[in-house]
Amino acid sequence: MCTAVHRKGRHVLFGRNLDVSTRFGEQVVLSPRNHPLPSRHLGGLPRHFAILGAALPVGGYPLFFDALNEKGLALAGLNYPGLAFYPEKAGEGRKALAPYEMFTYLLGKFSEAREAISFLEGCSLVNEPFSSELPLAPLHYMLADKDRSYVIESDKDGLHIYENPVGVLTNSPSFPVQLEMLRRLRGISPSTMEDRFGLGMAALGVGGGTLGLPGDWTAPSRFQKAAYMNRFLQGGEERDFWKILDSVSFPRGVVKDEEGRDEVTLYQSLMDLEEGVYVIRREEGPEEGFSFASLSLDGEGILFPSPWCGGARVV
Repeated sequence: MCTAVHRKGRHVLFGRNLDVSTRFGEQVVLSPRNHPLPSRHLGGLPRHFAILGAALPVGGYPLFFDALNEKGLALAGLNYPGLAFYPEKAGEGRKALAPYEMFTYLLGKFSEAREAISFLEGCSLVNEPFSSELPLAPLHYMLADKDRSYVIESDKDGLHIYENPVGVLTNSPSFPVQLEMLRRLRGISPSTMEDRFGLGMAALGVGGGTLGLPGDWTAPSRFQKAAYMNRFLQGGEERDFWKILDSVSFPRGVVKDEEGRDEVTLYQSLMDLEEGVYVIRREEGPEEGFSFASLSLDGEGILFPSPWCGGARVV
């Protein structure tokens, strides 16, 4: 399970929680500018923007979980179980794109979200895994730049693209259903509710205006909690962004998967879409605690550490 957030404050920030019960072996990876990137159907990208993010590097190819490019365009893939569907071939008049190529092609080629969306409107995400050992994951995606964010979902009835008014994405159900479920919370507020019965009843302490806001770890509840936090949390600094991600993170031991394994927030990422900074906060294990790394892409797509030291594998 996962949660992604797009937030406008002092800087425009984008990032996510990666919530899993097993480790993937992800690393911070840099795909340098103009390092050739293959594509199964679109001829590849011999020239492209630099891309930085968390990925599983396989055979010289970065299988990204989330990343940004040097122009401030960012993408995250989130689990979309039971609903993600990839046809065997592209629809008539549409271009085929393998889902694992979403990161390298969109972030390599486009500098703004609208450009990438315009391209995707003529595409189909086809059922083509990276290899027989790495089948396709059922994902939907959140794409963001400094101005706006979008949700991309490939369902049985086609590829759907939605502008995201709340700047949040979690997992199944679909994004339109998540927004519809948010409707029942339209009256919640940071302020204490008024005594509308006029009986002089005291409020149930501070926070009465948030009664009904869920606190469990299901995808709809995390969506609603993160949307509320993103709307009302004051402050536009990095520390405020972490507070949103922390509010929907999975502490070890509180949720278990079907096989009894702990669902844990393996890492949290934060991307400054204006400064080209990628920060990762990773849980190293139940005893080791958390580690940080922060890296930046300058205007030439060159990597340098800032403000925490850290390294990235070049792929």
